[in-house]
Amino acid sequence: MKPPPLPPRLPCALALVAFMAAIPMAAHASNWEKIVSDGGRTVEIDTSIVFNADHGTKVSWGRIVLSDSEAKQAGYRTIKALNRYDCLGRSFTTVRRVYTDDHDNILREETLPEQRPSAIRGNSIDEQIWRKVCGPSAAPAPAPAPTAASNAANPIGRLADTAHQAARSALPPARLTQAALIQPIPMPSVPPPNSATAPPAARPAVAQASQPASSPPQRGSATPPLVLPAPAAAPPRSAPSRPAPEPAQPPALFQEGDWGYSGATGPEFWGRLRPEWQLCAQGKRQSPIDFTEGKLIAVDLDPVKFDYRPSGFVVIHSPRMLRVRITESMGMEVRGQRYVLEGFVLHRPAKTHTGNRMTDMEAHFFHRGSNGQIAVLAVQFVRGSEPNAPLQTLLNNLPLERGDSYAPQTALDVAALLPTSPAHYLYMGSLTTPPCTEGVLWVVMKEPMTLSDEQHGIFSRLHEGNTRPPQPAFERLILESR
Repeated sequence: MKPPPLPPRLPCALALVAFMAAIPMAAHASNWEKIVSDGGRTVEIDTSIVFNADHGTKVSWGRIVLSDSEAKQAGYRTIKALNRYDCLGRSFTTVRRVYTDDHDNILREETLPEQRPSAIRGNSIDEQIWRKVCGPSAAPAPAPAPTAASNAANPIGRLADTAHQAARSALPPARLTQAALIQPIPMPSVPPPNSATAPPAARPAVAQASQPASSPPQRGSATPPLVLPAPAAAPPRSAPSRPAPEPAQPPALFQEGDWGYSGATGPEFWGRLRPEWQLCAQGKRQSPIDFTEGKLIAVDLDPVKFDYRPSGFVVIHSPRMLRVRITESMGMEVRGQRYVLEGFVLHRPAKTHTGNRMTDMEAHFFHRGSNGQIAVLAVQFVRGSEPNAPLQTLLNNLPLERGDSYAPQTALDVAALLPTSPAHYLYMGSLTTPPCTEGVLWVVMKEPMTLSDEQHGIFSRLHEGNTRPPQPAFERLILESR
C-alpha cells in the first residue's frame, strides 16, 4: 500500500523543529539507546528528547557511532541527525546533521536546505528506529515479499558496503537518504570495497544525496566514512521480488600501495605493479600530455563557469603529495554539465607541458558529475615576486606529521586560485596516479598563477618531486580556446 501523502506542516511544527535544531547536543542529559550494532559501529537514538509535533509526527535525534578505526580515519566519532518522523505515513525527513569528536565536541553542523521525506520499508533498520520513536502502536508495515536482502545477516555491514560505493560520487540535489545520518564525504583516498564480497541481492538500492557532497573537518587519513542509506521502498505486492541492482561504482581518485615517483615503483613501472593498474602502461588516453602546438585544434570554447568561493578545508599531508579537501558545496560547469568540487592536490613541478616546457607547480582540482564522471581542472603556478595568498593559507595550516591531516578554523579562498583569463585546453584523459583511470575530462587553464620563491622552497622541502611524465596523445582531440 502506498503511504498516504504527508500533511502540510503547520507553523507550530516548524517552530518546534527549529527549536530542536537550535538545542546544543550537550544541553540535556542524553539517553542513547542502541538499535543495532555491527563491527564496532552502532546506530542509536536519544530516547530522552522525543517531541510530539503535528498530524502524528515526532521529532528526535539519532546517531551513528563509528568504530575506533573508522573514527581515526574519518576524523570524527559520531554523526548525529535530527529527524522528523511521520508516524502515520511511515516516512521521515532529516532536518539537521552534527558531526562530533570523541569528547562530543561539535566539529561541523549542517542544516539541510532541501528536506524531502523518505519512505520506510518493513524489516529495516529505519523501521526499528521509527517504531522506537513513534511507539508500538505506529502504523504497521505492508507485508513485503521476502527477499534474500531482507533476511541476510549483518545489516549494517551490508548497507555500509553499498553506501561506501555511493559515497564516491558527488551527486546533485535530489532526494535525501536517511539512515544517511552520514553524508558522503568527497575525495576518497582508498579504493571502494570489492563488490564481490556480497551478492547483489544483499545490496539495497541507494537514493541520491540531497545536495552536493560536503565533508566535516577531519583528523587522520582521508579515508571516506561509511554511509548508511535508507533501504529502497518495497515493490508492490503484485510485482515479483527481484534482487536490487548492483549500484554503479564510480572510480576511486587515489589508491594506496607501493607506488611512487622514482625508482622501481616509479611511473614507468606502475602498469606492472598490479593487474588492475595495466592502463598506466597500456592506456591510449593517459594524462598528462604535452600541448604541442601542431596537435592543437584552436576553436571558440565557451568559458568554464565557476562558483568557487571561500570554504572550510582540510589539509592532508599524504606521503606523495599535499592534498586539500573542500568542505563546502561548489564546482564548475563545462559545456552545460555541472561538476562538483571535491578537493585538490599540488604537484611539483607542473604536470602540464607546453612544447616540452613545464611550470614550477600545478594544482589539480578534482570534480565529479552527476553520472560519476571525473573532471579535473589544472591550474599552473610560476615563481614571482609576490606570495600567493591561498597557498600561504595552506602552508600556515600544514599538519605536523606526514600522513596526518588538519582542519583549521579559517577559510580558504578557493576562487583566488583561479586565473583571470578564461583561456584553456580541453581534452579527454586519465588520472595521473594509479590506477590511471581513463575517461577523465581535463580542463587546463592556459594562464599561470604566481607563487613566491619562499613558498616554492617550502613545497620543495615537502616533496622532492611528484610528477608523472607526459604521455602520448595518440589520436585524441585536444581543443584550445582562441
